[in-house]
Order: sequence, then C-alpha cells, then structure tokens
Amino acid sequence: MSMTTGRGFNADDMRLFRELVSMNTDSVEKSNYVEASRLLQKELDAIGARVTIVNAPAPDGKPRPNLVGYIDNGKDETVGLCSHFDVVPVTGQEWKTDPFNLVISGRKAFGRGVNDDKAEIVASIAAVKSARSNANVEFIIACDEEVGSEYGTKWVLQNRRKLIKSTHAVVLDTSKRITVGSSGTTMGKITVLGKEAHAGYPHLATNAITSALPFLSRLSRFSKIAGKSVSKYGVAGGLKIYGRFSITMLHAGFKENIIPGRLEARFDMRSIPEISVERLRERFSRYFEKARKASGVDATLEFTGMNDGYCTDPREKIVRMVAEATGLKEFYGTFGSNDGSFFHRAGIPVVAYGCTNVTHHKANEYVDLDEMLQLKREIARLLEIF
Repeated sequence: MSMTTGRGFNADDMRLFRELVSMNTDSVEKSNYVEASRLLQKELDAIGARVTIVNAPAPDGKPRPNLVGYIDNGKDETVGLCSHFDVVPVTGQEWKTDPFNLVISGRKAFGRGVNDDKAEIVASIAAVKSARSNANVEFIIACDEEVGSEYGTKWVLQNRRKLIKSTHAVVLDTSKRITVGSSGTTMGKITVLGKEAHAGYPHLATNAITSALPFLSRLSRFSKIAGKSVSKYGVAGGLKIYGRFSITMLHAGFKENIIPGRLEARFDMRSIPEISVERLRERFSRYFEKARKASGVDATLEFTGMNDGYCTDPREKIVRMVAEATGLKEFYGTFGSNDGSFFHRAGIPVVAYGCTNVTHHKANEYVDLDEMLQLKREIARLLEIF
C-alpha cells in the first residue's frame, strides 16, 4: 500500500485529507474537535470564505465547534454544503491498517472517517476551488453528527439561524443516490412498576419483570401498525420505506435474590418521510394507554428524543439542479436519518448526496477515489449551473 496522491486531486487536497484522517475526531470522546475545526478554518480562509466557528454549549463542558464558511459571489441564491468531521470509534474493531493514517491502495483510500464524512469535506472544498460558481456558497461543517447532531447542525440551525444564509442545501453524507427524504426518529422509555421483596418471599412482591413481559409483548405489536405506513420512496433494491417500532433495551433488578420492583424498557420508533414524528408519537401514545389498561400494569411512557424526518418535493430547484449535475433521474429516501431534517425544519429546501458506501462505521473503512473525484466534479457542476 502506498501514500501517493489520489487520482484527480492535487497535493493540497490530499494533504488536507491525510491531516483530517490523522485526527481521531471520536464522536464519543469529542477528541480533536478543536484541532479539526482549526485546520478546516484555515482551509476555508484560504479559498476566500468568511468563517465563523459556532461553539455549542454542551453540558459536559467539552468544546463543540461547528464551522460556517460563507463565500459571497454576488449572487441572489446561496447553496449550502453540509458535512461533518466527527467519526465513530474504532474500539473493538480489527483493522489491517492504522485507521488514523490515510492509506491508498489502487483506487481505494482507507482510514476511519474517509467514507463518513471526511472525503465529502475534501471533495466539497476542492470543488469550490475549481468551480466558476453561479451561486454564493456556504459551508456548514459540523460536529456530533454521529451522536444525533444535538450540538452540531441541529444546534446551529436552531440557535444561530440568522447566521445561515443558505437558500438551498445539500447534505453531503449519503451514497451516490439523490436522497429527498429521511425517516423521523423517536426514542423513548417505558417504566413498569411492581413491588420489591426478597426472593424468598415472593408472596410479598409484585415482580416487575413478570408484569412487564406480556405488556411489552402487546406493545411490540405496534410495529405492525407503524408498518402499515409506506413511503412512496424506497432505497436501493426497491424496498419501500415503512414505519417501524422496536423495543431495544431492557433493564430490571440488581441481585439474584431480590424480586425487582421496577423494569425499564427503551424503544426506537421510525416514521416514513411523509409523516411527522409527532403524528406517529400520538398514535403510539394512544396505543400505549390501551395496552396498559388491558394489561393492568402500573406503567409510564416518556419520550426521550425526537428528530424529524423530511420529504423534499422533487420539483424544488435544489433537487432538479442536483439531478442535472449528476445525470441521475431517480429519487430515494433512507431508513435512517441525516442532518437534512434540520434544514427542512428551518425552511431550507434540502437534498442529500455523497460518496459513502457500505464500509462506513466498519473496520477497514474505505472510499473509492474515483467516486470521490466524481463527487467533486458534480458539486462543481451544481454550483456552475445553479
């Protein structure tokens, strides 16, 4: 394996790529966030962007720098290019190479984050350098995307909306398919109460586990109700996006000889792009109450997190321009979520596109350099025809 420059990218582009990958911007530890933001600020300064670093005040006290870099080309419209510099941890993974040393072999570049989302950062900066843009350009390069964007793009658009000048946005964080919609996400907690007692005296107890199991089994049937909602958009392979509900965590008890008086269950619920998370949440709340009464349990429901999905009309200019720039004619959704939902909530038409592949978050993550170069050219083309 070699460290040569990537085909179609100059030495400065590859230097930036190598330096970004060398920084372990772990989204859990929040490591190297400041260093990465300083590097990117320098790069954006060099191409004429007016850069603002927005630090979101997280309760853990660790820095959450987000970059907003604006290039005024004297045009009426501004295309926002959104990406993120944080990555998932490599803990427990077996890599054939050092994940924080960019290694190029043939047409592939290996390293943590090359596929999600550092190749997109490099490609977008390289594209703007090479393009004769017919729009103003705004870079939004955020942190914390891998853990929900609470102090990343979401925070910036909710708390610094006046700073953002984008009239249209492209989230550069998906595969080479034009994505016009993403699923909404709701996370929650169900608590079932019983009466704790020594296991030697079960007649004095109400076991929260045995009370909860039939109740949770009844709740799990909500997945069929959610699944009746089917999007008009699908993913690769033709599968349409559908509503989902999954119980994902259980916790009860702390010692074998004590009958637990409390059980906690966690769940994940997904709406299709066309349906708001609020609507699905209301349906589940009604179902929960009916199931609770039918089961006769002492149970409570709490929603612990929520992110909207979005669905952008394919007739929007940003969708039409991305289609023209890429030559693609099909539009897709995603079972997951992306930062496009925050632009949508802020009233900015948004589409997602990128060069990720199935190796993101995995050991030996790589990006195809030809696809990365193609992305650079497509972004440049988009800016030129806008």
